[in-house]
Amino acid sequence: MTKERPHTWAKVTRRTLRIVLGFVVVLVWSFTDLQHCRTHFSQRTPLSDTVQVLTHPTVRVVYLCGYKFAKFCHAVFPEYSCSGDAVQLGREDDILLVGMHARCESTETFKGKVVYINGEPDRAVQARNSFYLGPLQSEAKDATMSKQFFFVQIAALGAPQAVPSFIQRPRNSRREFLLYISRRCLAHRENAFNMFSRMAPVTAGGKCTGATIENAMQGDITTIQAHGSWNEAYKFYQHFKFGLVMENTKTAGYVSEKILNAFMGGSVPIYYGTEDVFKIFNRKAFVFYDEDDPKATVKEVERLLRDDVAYEEIMSQPILASGAFDNFFAFYPQGRTVAEIRKFLGLADVLAGDD
Repeated sequence: MTKERPHTWAKVTRRTLRIVLGFVVVLVWSFTDLQHCRTHFSQRTPLSDTVQVLTHPTVRVVYLCGYKFAKFCHAVFPEYSCSGDAVQLGREDDILLVGMHARCESTETFKGKVVYINGEPDRAVQARNSFYLGPLQSEAKDATMSKQFFFVQIAALGAPQAVPSFIQRPRNSRREFLLYISRRCLAHRENAFNMFSRMAPVTAGGKCTGATIENAMQGDITTIQAHGSWNEAYKFYQHFKFGLVMENTKTAGYVSEKILNAFMGGSVPIYYGTEDVFKIFNRKAFVFYDEDDPKATVKEVERLLRDDVAYEEIMSQPILASGAFDNFFAFYPQGRTVAEIRKFLGLADVLAGDD
């Protein structure tokens, strides 16, 4: 009897230990799992987000249609969600942002504001009661629904080098004379390029080289492959003293990205287009191509080419006209550009918007 008691006691002790160890394992596992759940919940569904979802079941959306200007959307409508998804109706507090001249089928049925941005000199057909941002002719029918907007403003948003260039004008190696990049070989462009080719060796970066029937007598022309997106074109100007940048047409209110690319590449632009360009860019910082007296323009370029002091004087000029940054490129919440666009669209100031 006395011999069996230690065996029985040991048996009871082992059973007790197993129960206690099992209980400890359960406690540790439960505590670990609870901590994991808390961490997971705090990362995925914080209380503030849950409350926001309950109190704001929908978010205002800017739908991008046609040519998609996403950076403009984020800059001007920071409290909206910018979406490239197709939309049929939308809500009354949503916005349909249409890049004009590209297909968009939802303009007539959209319930919210329809806003067109025109990046071309000509104006396409718009939906009824829509807003328009683009080149504005004096004969605009409804000034309350139309606002002058230059495409170069959009271009600056898409070019990270633009604002630094406005602050400090870029310079380059100046190894070469002149670069001309164009894929539309219009007569006024080709004739101008051909004239400059007789002054010094020039370079063509697109398919257009000044070779027309009228231009049988050409100078020294080199061709390069200057292909890529428009907001990367500035890189090709980085060894040229001058950039020949000519708009498709001389249209009031239309200034494209071309002159900006030449500036960002460190060149002196030779610009053809509307005199409205002087509202944006300092007239002393570039050469304006006079279509009525092109020989005078050629003479001025030749003077700058031969006179280093004169060339340095034009390069020392700031790129922008006085007040132009605030008027055209202040794309930040407190900026005048954003404030004026939002006022035009009947939207509250960004900082005064509802929570």
